[in-house]
Amino acid sequence: MDKTQFEGFLLEYRPLLVLRAEQITGDHGSAEDVVQSTTIYLLDHLNRYDPARPFLPWVLEAIKRRAFNEVRGQARFMSIIPGLDEKHPQIFGSPGPDEVSALNQQGRLLTAMLAVIKREDPERYRLAEGLIGGAGLKDLGPSRQASHQMLQRALKRWRTILSKRFTKAEIATALGR
Repeated sequence: MDKTQFEGFLLEYRPLLVLRAEQITGDHGSAEDVVQSTTIYLLDHLNRYDPARPFLPWVLEAIKRRAFNEVRGQARFMSIIPGLDEKHPQIFGSPGPDEVSALNQQGRLLTAMLAVIKREDPERYRLAEGLIGGAGLKDLGPSRQASHQMLQRALKRWRTILSKRFTKAEIATALGR
C-alpha cells in the first residue's frame, strides 16, 4: 500500500478509527489526537505493513495501542497534580453515559491545565507531554536520580502554577474524584 492509497483508506474509515479510540479514551478530542498521531506514525512506517494481512485490523490495533497509552499517560499525569497523592483508578473498557460526561469534563480540565503549563512553564512543557504520552523516569534524564530531581522541580513549579488558576474542586474533577 502506498501513501495515496493510505490517505484514501483514512477518508473512508476515519469515523470508525475515531470511534474505536473514543471507546478507549472516553473523550472525543483525545480520540481525534490518537487517530492523528497514529496516522502520522503509520504513514512514516508503511513499509512495516505485511500485505498478506488485512489492512483494517492492522490499523485498528495501532489505534488501540496508542489509545491505551493515552489513557495510561493521563492517569500518570493526574497522579502528580498539586497535592493529590492518591492513585487514580485506571480506565479500561467502554464507559457509560455518566462516565463519558465526567471523562469529557475531566479531559477539558486536563487540556486547560496543560495549556497553562505550556504558557507559564514552556521549558518543562515537553516533560508534561512526555508524562502524558507514557514516558517513564528512565526516559527523562541520564540517571534515575537526575530524572527524579528534574521531575520534582517540575512538579513543584506546576503545583504553584496550577493552584493559582484552578480551584481545588477543578483539580479534583480533573483527577476524576
